[in-house]
Amino acid sequence: MLVLFIIRLLLLPMKDTGCMKIVQAKNLRYTAIGSPCPPRWEWYYKQHHLEYRTLPPFKPGCGGEDARPPMQFIYPDMNARVFLPRQLDGSAGEITFELAHSRSHATVYWHLDDEFITQTEDFHKVSLIPSPGKHSMTVVDDQGNSISVTFHVQGK
Repeated sequence: MLVLFIIRLLLLPMKDTGCMKIVQAKNLRYTAIGSPCPPRWEWYYKQHHLEYRTLPPFKPGCGGEDARPPMQFIYPDMNARVFLPRQLDGSAGEITFELAHSRSHATVYWHLDDEFITQTEDFHKVSLIPSPGKHSMTVVDDQGNSISVTFHVQGK
């Protein structure tokens, strides 16, 4: 269910907390699907709603620090079993890893089984042909946040 939020951006600091006074706030409209919603939900929603804007982060030290992870895998899911079919020309198929990040221009570094593969910015997609067996894909962003997903590539 979608909810329309009126977010108050606070302009002047309060004397006792260092945060902002509500009485001198500016109103902005944000369309949000939850508060806060995971990056994966935002990614899916943004695909068909160009007017969607991500909610701004809380001011550091003002309580309400963002507890959600800054990034999530879109594909594959944890412990997914992946079969890589042959292409029409007989070549091996690829698995495409996709990631949603809460910061649109974040740089993400990709590691397959602890070996650096590549880095992406803006669009976080990487296609690979891993060998059959169990693997782990770890991504680390430019702020040091990391997540991993384990998956199994099935043989012939």
